[in-house]
Parts: sequence; C-alpha cells; structure tokens
Amino acid sequence: MPAPTLCTEDVLLSLRRPIAVVGNGLPDRPMGSLIDRYATVIRLNNFEITGHEAMVGQRTSLRVTSGWHDIRHHDRHLELSPFTEDAHESGNLAAYRADNAVPVLAARTDVHALLPDLPKPSTGLSLLALCAHLGIPVDAFGFDGFRSGHYWRPDPAFQTVHARSELDVLLTLPGVTLYGASYPYKQLYDFCFSQHPQYVVSEGLALFQRLDIQLTGERIIEFGAGTGALSQHLERMGNEVTAIEVSEVAFARIPVRRKVRGDCITLAMIDEHFDRFVSTDVLEHLTENDLRIVFRQAARLADSMLVTVSTRPSGLLGPNGENLHLTVRPVSWWVAQLQEFFDVQAAPGLEVGQAILYGVRRTADAAAPAIDPPGAVDLALPAGYRARTRVEADTSAIDAQRHALAYTVAGELAQALDCDTVIGLGTEDVTGFATAATTFKRIAFASREAVETGRLAHPALQWLEADFEALAPLPLPDALLAHSVIACAGLLERLADPRPALSILRALLEHAPALVLTSTLRTAEVPGADDGPPAHPAHCREWTADELADLLARIDMTLASVTTQTGLIVAVAVNPNHPAIAQAMDGGRSAAASEATPRASSDATPFTPSDATPFTPSGDAPFTSEDDASDARGAGAPHRSALLEQAALTEVSAMEAQHPDDPAIALSAAELRETAGDLDGSLASAQRATRLTPSDPQAHYRVARAALQLERIDLFEPALARTLELQPRHHGALHLLARLQLDHGDVVEAGALYEALLELDAADDAALEGAVICRLRAGTPERAATLLNQHLRPSTERPESLLEIA
Repeated sequence: MPAPTLCTEDVLLSLRRPIAVVGNGLPDRPMGSLIDRYATVIRLNNFEITGHEAMVGQRTSLRVTSGWHDIRHHDRHLELSPFTEDAHESGNLAAYRADNAVPVLAARTDVHALLPDLPKPSTGLSLLALCAHLGIPVDAFGFDGFRSGHYWRPDPAFQTVHARSELDVLLTLPGVTLYGASYPYKQLYDFCFSQHPQYVVSEGLALFQRLDIQLTGERIIEFGAGTGALSQHLERMGNEVTAIEVSEVAFARIPVRRKVRGDCITLAMIDEHFDRFVSTDVLEHLTENDLRIVFRQAARLADSMLVTVSTRPSGLLGPNGENLHLTVRPVSWWVAQLQEFFDVQAAPGLEVGQAILYGVRRTADAAAPAIDPPGAVDLALPAGYRARTRVEADTSAIDAQRHALAYTVAGELAQALDCDTVIGLGTEDVTGFATAATTFKRIAFASREAVETGRLAHPALQWLEADFEALAPLPLPDALLAHSVIACAGLLERLADPRPALSILRALLEHAPALVLTSTLRTAEVPGADDGPPAHPAHCREWTADELADLLARIDMTLASVTTQTGLIVAVAVNPNHPAIAQAMDGGRSAAASEATPRASSDATPFTPSDATPFTPSGDAPFTSEDDASDARGAGAPHRSALLEQAALTEVSAMEAQHPDDPAIALSAAELRETAGDLDGSLASAQRATRLTPSDPQAHYRVARAALQLERIDLFEPALARTLELQPRHHGALHLLARLQLDHGDVVEAGALYEALLELDAADDAALEGAVICRLRAGTPERAATLLNQHLRPSTERPESLLEIA
C-alpha cells in the first residue's frame, strides 16, 4: 500500500483510553483478563495470541511494528511505526508496505531524540517514549528488559541488539506505568521477616491503638499486612478483613482467614467491593511506578481509604545499598497523587515525618476547585502592587547570612521557654541552619535540593522536603511541637502564593509556644519599590514591617514583637494558650515554668510517642563502639588506672613525634588521648589519621567522637557521615546514629538501628537497652519483652541498667 498521509501521532492521540501496550516479554503471572479490560490494546511486531490468552489476553486494537525484515504480515489491524520514515529502523518499511494489506503509518517525531542514551531502542520502548512525549498515559505489560525472551518461546539466554537497561528507562517515562517487576519485594521482605526481629512489630497496630481509631462493621482490605497484627485487630473490632502480603514468610503468620499472598498487581486481579482500603508503614517502601498501581486499584476496590506514609528515609538499606524507603516525598506529593482518586485529608502521625492520609473516593468527573491567585490587598500590600508570578532566579544564597538571624533568635527563645527543638521552615540555607542553635534538636523543612544537600552534609539533623505552596500539614506530632520553636527564614517573599504557608504557620502555632519569622524589608528608599515587583529576582513580593504585621494579624497570630534590622523584618508570634507563654504573659517565668511546658511523655497524651527526653544507652556512656566494649557492656568492667593511661600517652606521644606519617600510631594516639581526657589532642590525632588514610572509617569515627564531646558540630556531622559511607555497618557509628535518631524523637528508626546492632553482636547490652526503651516508647511492650527474653544473659552478667528495666 502507498505511504499514508496521517502519521502515528494522529492515531495515538485519537485512541480510546485506558490504553494497554503489550510487549512480547513473559509476564510474571497470567495477565490476560486484566489486559482485556482496557479500551485499547496495542500489541507489538510478531505477537502471538492463540494458546496464550490467559497470559496476554485475546483482544487487539492495533499493531505497532517497524516493518523490519523479520516482521510477519498480519493484515488484520491498523499498523503504526514509532519511527520516522527516514529512521534506520524504517529501512525496510517501504518494502513491507508494498506487501501489506493494511496501512502502516510512520511517526513525525524522532524518538531517538527522546531516548538519547539508547542508540538502538526497541519498537516497544520507542512507542512508550512517543506516548510519554505526547502526554498519553499508557500501561505496559510484558516488558522485563529482555530477561525472558518471548512469552511464546521463553528463553532466559535470549540475545538482542537492544540494551538491557531499557527497563530502567521505561520506569522513568512520565505517564507510563509498568505492570511488571519494578523491584524484588518478595525476596527482600522474606529476608526481612525471617532475619530482622523488628519486622514482627506492627507499626500500624501501634498507631491504631495509640490514636484509638475505631472502625466497625466494614469490609476492609489491608495492603501490606505484614504478619497480620493490624488485620487481626480490625477483625476483632467487628470488621471483615482481607489481608494482602507479598512476603511468604510473613503471610504464613497472618492469623485472619481471608488473606491473599500478592503485591500491587494482585490488587488489579481482585474483583470485590470493600468499604475501606488500609495500608500502614508500607507505601513509602514501593517504587513510584507501583504506587500508581496501588492508588488506582484502591479507588477501584474501595469507597474510602486510610493510609500512613513516611516522608523521610529509612534507617535500613536494601540489597543494592538503596534506602528501603524507595519513595521519599513530602506530604503534599502524597496528597496530590491520591487526590486524583480520593477527597484526601491529611494529619500528622505519631512521629516526625509520618502522615496519616484518609478520605472517600471521588465521584466521576469531580474536579478540584480552581484557586484564584492572591491579590495585593489579600496579602496586606498596596492595591496597585505588582508581584511576580514566579521566581526568576534562584539566588536565595544572597540573603542567607541575614536570614540566619531567624535561627539564632529561635534558639534564644527555645532556651528561654525551656524547649529542646528548633524547627526550620524554608531552610534553603543549609549551613546557616546547621551551625545555629546547635544545643537543640533541629528539624528542617526545605526544597528537595536543600534537603539532599543537608542529609549529606549534616546527617545528624533531620531534613524533610516540603512544598509551602501546597496546603498540606507538616508531619510533626503535636507533642513535639509543644516543646519546639518555629523559625521561618525568608520564606514568604519567595512564594508565588504564600497563603498555604501562612496556613501552615498558623496551624503549627496552635501547639508550638513561639514562631520567629524573618522577611526582606521593602523600603521606600528604593525607587518604585512600593509598586513592585521587588528588585531581588528571587522574590515575588516584599512587605514593610507594618504590612507584615497586618498580614500576620489577619490570620489571628498573636504578635509579641515586630522589629527591623539590616534590611530584615523580624516578627515573633506566640501561642497565648501554651503554658509557658501564658505564664510568661502573667508576669514572667518561674522555676515551675518548665514543668508546665507540655512534654511528649507516655503520660501526656495517648496520641504521641514518648520521645522528648534524649536517651543515652548504658548509663553515663555518651556513646558505644567496638573499641570500648568493656566500658559499654560490663557494669563492673575494669578501667585503666590514671598512671597507666599517662604512661601510655607519654609513650604514644613520643612515637607520634618519631613517626608522623604512621596512621596506626595516630589512631592509637587519638584513642589514648580521649581516654585521658585530652579531647583537643584526640581530635588532632584523629584528623591526622584521616589525612594519612582517607578511606579508613575508624579514623573518621574517632574524629566524630572527639568532635561531639567538644561540641564541634561542624566537624562531627561530616565525620559521622563519612564513617557510614565507608563502612555502613560500622558498629560505633551506628550506635551514635541510633542515639541521634532517638534524640530527634524517632523511636521507630532508632529501635530499628538498635536491633540491627543486636544482630551484629547479640552481646551488645547498650543496643539491647536502646532497643527495649525504643519499643516501650513506641507502645509495643510485647516486643520489648521479647527482646529481653532473647538477649538477656544470666543475672550475674546483667548490667544494672538492664536489670532495672527487666
């Protein structure tokens, strides 16, 4: 047939949706019934159906082919090529058309430009890339990176000219969802449930019990049920529960009758109706590809949903060194993904970074209401003020040093109000935040780029991503906020729409005692400043002090002060209902003020973890490591006498002088100097060891130990990060990291680290004590008792602190 005038893109854009693209790889399970549900089914090249209906379905809407020499003529469906007429892959297209009974359309878009890293893309991937380019959502079946050969003739040794990395590229294409294996969940979680005791603990059950969530008389499907503790709890409350779990090890332990072993694709195979979809401590462990499947199927199966997500990295790594939280996104991202299917509400969970999402299924064609852009008067600006609609340049570093004042003031307020945490919002100045208020626990919410930088440079702090132009709560427990001061540094002027951020600030101040906000001062000395937009290209608008005070008063903030200095407005808002503020407003603080300030203790409220008080394992020891096991693991362990220590120190000092380039001597000197109390000398020796052997994790660990005791946070954080980078299972560094997690209030992550340390050394009493206390604070005393029973040695060997806990 002659070359047609239409092109491939014209047909693709006209297809009925949803669209399934069926590749020729072997699906990991029969997909036929699922594929046949699609309005349009596209198949590739020499596909076969007869005898394979159960695996790949039987419906075909059209075929996509390159017309290469080995392509057979089907003459039954319209045929498309994803390649242009002059592409290398179209070298035989004219001859193929001449013998074909149906038209074969070519593309006008060069897919090679869409796939620059793949010189020989397959027909299937080229089609998917073209659909992604056109904004056409498609679901892909039978794509496995050529690992299986063809489904009609499977061959693990299949040879191809195409790159095996095509599967990785496919998973990055926008709008393309793979119904196939994107991650080895079963193998990983079989290992976790059989080898890691903490996986027996149900975080979902703890959350339901602590928040007293009542569900009765519902048909519930729980996805990622683990060992079934929450499913059993829901069943006992009078619900009919179907538990879905991928791990065979965990599945065997699920006590409910209705259970299915499977993954996200299994959801697509279920043809039942449920009142509610429940999933806790699971979704962040999935790839974004598989999350799209879960959300879509949850809406198909259930009228409502209740899930929890973590917005921070896990403390554990997968088989290839990847973080076990495969999707780490802010609350606003999760809300946006679910909003397509459900009317979503969000609330903070029990821990920093945890959010609870819930809602009912959206009605068909229900659209989210449009939000009008803010007017100048809405934001307390002059009526004619012109704001930027977007930031023109990322020059936030220009004001970083000035806005760091917010963190300093917040630290001073935290000390005055007996708070132990400073929370930074819009913390793009990573260094400024990390070097301010260093005596407090610090949590930062910022852009993705700043968070990634912060996690690498300052791992001892908590860094979480947030979008302050999306109305979603920050994942901060109320009890944590009760003893935290908020610092918002130069954020409002950088936002095209600051209204969501203002709502977030107001919500935080319902529980926190005080908030410090800095904003760039608009001054009449600059010609045209009152007309806008600001001269600073990274600012959408700027306020005067009176205007900002008016804006904050409009959202019912109680202002303690609004001052200006060095081009900044510094506003302090307080929560008059907070006990510490109420007492200060009644005539100043007293010795009882700190007792009046709410703390996150087990008696304070049933909805919050008992994580306020920093916990140090093994009595007074500030940290533990392999090289001071005698101190950490035995209550009566002998210590070196002062004379012996001094003699050894004198000897090693002489050896250091004689052998300045010997890293082993430098490392020994660092240890001995620390033992003798010469922390500055210990730090100097350890730093010399790192210069001599930059890849020795123990040298970096020694720097971290000395720097921490000297309160040199600027040295401590990079040294700890480098230690764990070089040796992820470094015993001492993991102990220190666990302690820091606990100080930050994350009892679950700290508990996981302590239990991982117990697996490294079952006789590690410091790890046992830490794990037990974490589980007690997390509301899982059964797990704490199990740990004690498993690891506690005979009474004559028990450390006093463990004996007291037992």
